[in-house]
Amino acid sequence: MVYSFTVLDILNDYFTPFHKTKSVKNITLMNINHYLNNDPWFSQLPAIVQPLLAGDAVLKVYQKGQMIHAIGDNDDAALHFVVSGTIRVCNVSASGHAMTLAHLSSGEWFGEISIIDDNPRTHDAWTINKVTLISIPRNLVIQTAQLHPILYKHLALITCERIRRAFDWIDDATSLNTSARLASMLIGLIDTYGKQIGDDIKIDLRLSQEELGFMLGTTRQTINKIIQSWQKQHLIDMHYGFITIKDKPQLMAMMNSS
Repeated sequence: MVYSFTVLDILNDYFTPFHKTKSVKNITLMNINHYLNNDPWFSQLPAIVQPLLAGDAVLKVYQKGQMIHAIGDNDDAALHFVVSGTIRVCNVSASGHAMTLAHLSSGEWFGEISIIDDNPRTHDAWTINKVTLISIPRNLVIQTAQLHPILYKHLALITCERIRRAFDWIDDATSLNTSARLASMLIGLIDTYGKQIGDDIKIDLRLSQEELGFMLGTTRQTINKIIQSWQKQHLIDMHYGFITIKDKPQLMAMMNSS
């Protein structure tokens, strides 16, 4: 089930006596304007554009394991902001397995490509856990951009950031060996998903060896061999898809020395 409501819905519930309502809107009590105004991308939009987009923005709550959109979808397109939770962007391989291309987490925007080129979605998007999104309908974004064309530049900046990440990935793929690229990926995941547990850092994101192989452009067997070696060296530990970093300095040294 997906819950959705606008700023007006939230305000209506906020000013309704508590004993008269117990809806999900009361439980979350989220302020769309608060989240948007504290986001670096949105706060850099022209002042006249911000209320036009925020006014009809919709807050959506997805439960774990729900699809947000499928590859090829062209209906109900929107510009999305991740308030909380983690989204897996993936494609289905020829063998029928979902292959992860990226993870989106709190503070990230997505959906701008389909708004700019008016073409269907390029990938599937699934929730890994409970996810809350702020969604701005495509028609509203287009109407606002027609009135204020500078908005197109700001949308392009989201895509530019994504392209830069892709170039970084290509640079790593051409200049680092597989072990160094895996170390680089794990170190990069710490900022978003790392949880300090004593002297160790657990990456609180389930990743199969097949997914890691796909994301690094190699095979599951190669990833398995590296992980087994690192476990013997007490660099990491891996149980049920969750990786725990036990020696971060050594992984960083491995990443930088390749």
